[in-house]
Amino acid sequence: GGAPDTVAFRTVTEPGTKTFYRWTFENTSQIIEEPGMPDVAKLVPVLSYSSYKDWQQVATRLRKDFDKGRVTSPVIQRLSDSLAAGKSKPEALQSIYLFVTQKLRNVWLDYGDAGYETHKSPDILGWKYGDCRDKNRLLLCLLNAQGIAATPVVLNRKAKAPGNVPSPDAFDWLAT
Repeated sequence: GGAPDTVAFRTVTEPGTKTFYRWTFENTSQIIEEPGMPDVAKLVPVLSYSSYKDWQQVATRLRKDFDKGRVTSPVIQRLSDSLAAGKSKPEALQSIYLFVTQKLRNVWLDYGDAGYETHKSPDILGWKYGDCRDKNRLLLCLLNAQGIAATPVVLNRKAKAPGNVPSPDAFDWLAT
Protein backbone atom coordinates (compact mmCIF):
# COMPACT_ATOMS: atom_id res chain seq x y z
CA GLY A 1 0.00 0.00 0.00
CA GLY A 2 0.77 3.69 0.25
CA ALA A 3 -1.09 6.64 -1.12
CA PRO A 4 -2.17 6.47 -4.78
CA ASP A 5 -0.26 8.41 -7.44
CA THR A 6 -1.47 11.99 -7.63
CA VAL A 7 -0.98 14.75 -10.15
CA ALA A 8 -1.60 18.35 -9.15
CA PHE A 9 -1.92 21.26 -11.57
CA ARG A 10 -1.71 24.92 -10.66
CA THR A 11 -1.73 28.14 -12.69
CA VAL A 12 -0.06 31.22 -11.30
CA THR A 13 -0.43 34.58 -13.03
CA GLU A 14 1.96 37.31 -12.00
CA PRO A 15 1.15 40.97 -12.40
CA GLY A 16 1.99 41.94 -15.98
CA THR A 17 2.02 39.26 -18.67
CA LYS A 18 3.61 36.15 -17.18
CA THR A 19 1.62 33.01 -16.50
CA PHE A 20 3.27 29.96 -15.00
CA TYR A 21 1.87 26.45 -15.17
CA ARG A 22 3.03 23.95 -12.60
CA TRP A 23 2.42 20.21 -12.56
CA THR A 24 3.41 18.20 -9.53
CA PHE A 25 3.57 14.42 -9.42
CA GLU A 26 3.40 12.98 -5.92
CA ASN A 27 3.30 9.53 -4.37
CA THR A 28 4.51 7.95 -7.59
CA SER A 29 5.28 4.27 -7.38
CA GLN A 30 8.68 2.93 -8.30
CA ILE A 31 8.75 1.11 -11.63
CA ILE A 32 10.91 -1.98 -11.60
CA GLU A 33 11.68 -3.01 -15.15
CA GLU A 34 11.05 -6.63 -16.07
CA PRO A 35 11.62 -8.57 -19.29
CA GLY A 36 8.70 -8.25 -21.71
CA MET A 37 7.05 -5.37 -19.89
CA PRO A 38 5.56 -2.41 -21.81
CA ASP A 39 7.75 0.56 -22.58
CA VAL A 40 8.21 2.65 -19.42
CA ALA A 41 7.04 5.74 -21.34
CA LYS A 42 3.60 4.11 -21.57
CA LEU A 43 3.42 3.56 -17.82
CA VAL A 44 4.29 6.99 -16.47
CA PRO A 45 2.49 10.33 -16.69
CA VAL A 46 3.60 12.40 -19.66
CA LEU A 47 3.32 16.12 -20.17
CA SER A 48 3.05 17.04 -23.85
CA TYR A 49 3.22 20.57 -25.19
CA SER A 50 3.66 22.25 -28.54
CA SER A 51 4.04 25.65 -30.12
CA TYR A 52 1.92 24.53 -33.08
CA LYS A 53 -1.73 25.61 -32.96
CA ASP A 54 -3.08 22.74 -35.12
CA TRP A 55 -2.13 19.78 -37.32
CA GLN A 56 -2.36 21.87 -40.49
CA GLN A 57 0.46 24.07 -39.19
CA VAL A 58 2.55 20.93 -38.54
CA ALA A 59 1.84 19.66 -42.08
CA THR A 60 2.84 23.02 -43.59
CA ARG A 61 6.13 23.00 -41.66
CA LEU A 62 7.00 19.43 -42.64
CA ARG A 63 6.08 20.01 -46.28
CA LYS A 64 8.24 23.16 -46.39
CA ASP A 65 11.23 21.34 -44.88
CA PHE A 66 10.84 18.36 -47.19
CA ASP A 67 10.27 20.37 -50.36
CA LYS A 68 13.43 22.49 -49.92
CA GLY A 69 15.61 19.98 -51.75
CA ARG A 70 13.05 18.50 -54.09
CA VAL A 71 14.85 19.53 -57.24
CA THR A 72 16.24 17.57 -60.14
CA SER A 73 19.95 17.94 -60.82
CA PRO A 74 21.68 16.77 -64.00
CA VAL A 75 23.06 13.67 -62.24
CA ILE A 76 19.59 12.77 -60.94
CA GLN A 77 18.03 13.36 -64.35
CA ARG A 78 20.63 11.10 -66.05
CA LEU A 79 20.10 8.30 -63.53
CA SER A 80 16.32 8.60 -63.77
CA ASP A 81 16.49 8.52 -67.57
CA SER A 82 18.70 5.41 -67.51
CA LEU A 83 16.41 3.60 -65.06
CA ALA A 84 13.32 4.48 -67.14
CA ALA A 85 14.81 3.96 -70.62
CA GLY A 86 12.43 2.05 -72.90
CA LYS A 87 9.91 1.44 -70.11
CA SER A 88 6.27 2.39 -69.63
CA LYS A 89 5.43 4.72 -66.71
CA PRO A 90 4.49 1.83 -64.38
CA GLU A 91 7.66 -0.06 -65.34
CA ALA A 92 9.77 3.09 -64.86
CA LEU A 93 8.19 3.66 -61.45
CA GLN A 94 9.02 0.08 -60.44
CA SER A 95 12.58 0.34 -61.77
CA ILE A 96 13.22 3.58 -59.86
CA TYR A 97 11.62 2.23 -56.69
CA LEU A 98 13.69 -0.96 -56.81
CA PHE A 99 16.87 1.04 -57.37
CA VAL A 100 16.27 3.21 -54.30
CA THR A 101 15.20 0.32 -52.06
CA GLN A 102 17.79 -2.23 -53.21
CA LYS A 103 20.87 -0.22 -54.22
CA LEU A 104 21.03 2.20 -51.28
CA ARG A 105 21.77 1.04 -47.75
CA ASN A 106 19.28 2.02 -45.10
CA VAL A 107 20.42 3.94 -42.02
CA TRP A 108 17.87 3.55 -39.24
CA LEU A 109 17.09 6.95 -37.77
CA ASP A 110 13.54 7.62 -36.65
CA TYR A 111 12.01 10.56 -38.45
CA GLY A 112 12.78 13.59 -36.33
CA ASP A 113 15.81 12.13 -34.53
CA ALA A 114 18.11 13.68 -37.10
CA GLY A 115 15.99 16.74 -37.77
CA TYR A 116 13.31 17.14 -40.40
CA GLU A 117 15.26 18.41 -43.40
CA THR A 118 16.74 15.89 -45.78
CA HIS A 119 20.06 15.85 -47.55
CA LYS A 120 20.44 16.78 -51.22
CA SER A 121 19.63 14.00 -53.67
CA PRO A 122 23.05 13.98 -55.41
CA ASP A 123 24.73 13.60 -51.98
CA ILE A 124 22.43 10.70 -51.04
CA LEU A 125 23.18 9.05 -54.36
CA GLY A 126 26.93 9.52 -53.89
CA TRP A 127 26.90 8.09 -50.35
CA LYS A 128 24.73 5.13 -51.44
CA TYR A 129 22.89 5.23 -48.10
CA GLY A 130 20.28 7.26 -46.30
CA ASP A 131 17.57 7.21 -43.68
CA CYS A 132 13.85 7.17 -44.51
CA ARG A 133 13.82 10.91 -45.22
CA ASP A 134 16.82 10.77 -47.55
CA LYS A 135 15.68 7.74 -49.50
CA ASN A 136 12.23 9.25 -49.95
CA ARG A 137 13.77 12.51 -51.16
CA LEU A 138 15.83 10.62 -53.74
CA LEU A 139 12.85 8.51 -54.80
CA LEU A 140 10.68 11.60 -55.28
CA CYS A 141 13.38 13.41 -57.28
CA LEU A 142 13.97 10.41 -59.55
CA LEU A 143 10.22 9.99 -60.12
CA ASN A 144 9.75 13.71 -60.66
CA ALA A 145 12.45 13.63 -63.34
CA GLN A 146 10.17 11.23 -65.26
CA GLY A 147 7.03 13.27 -64.66
CA ILE A 148 5.68 10.73 -62.17
CA ALA A 149 3.85 12.41 -59.30
CA ALA A 150 4.38 11.08 -55.79
CA THR A 151 3.73 12.46 -52.32
CA PRO A 152 5.52 11.73 -49.05
CA VAL A 153 3.53 10.85 -45.94
CA VAL A 154 4.66 10.93 -42.31
CA LEU A 155 3.73 7.99 -40.10
CA ASN A 156 3.65 7.05 -36.47
CA ARG A 157 4.61 3.38 -36.16
CA LYS A 158 4.44 3.23 -32.37
CA ALA A 159 1.06 4.68 -31.40
CA LYS A 160 -2.43 4.27 -32.77
CA ALA A 161 -2.88 8.01 -33.20
CA PRO A 162 -0.53 10.97 -32.88
CA GLY A 163 -2.55 12.35 -29.96
CA ASN A 164 -4.14 15.68 -29.42
CA VAL A 165 -0.96 17.78 -29.18
CA PRO A 166 0.08 18.92 -32.68
CA SER A 167 3.82 18.38 -33.16
CA PRO A 168 6.21 16.98 -35.78
CA ASP A 169 7.48 14.73 -32.98
CA ALA A 170 4.24 12.73 -33.25
CA PHE A 171 5.75 11.06 -36.32
CA ASP A 172 8.71 8.71 -36.58
CA TRP A 173 8.80 7.57 -40.21
CA LEU A 174 8.45 8.92 -43.72
CA ALA A 175 7.16 6.92 -46.70
CA THR A 176 6.16 7.65 -50.30
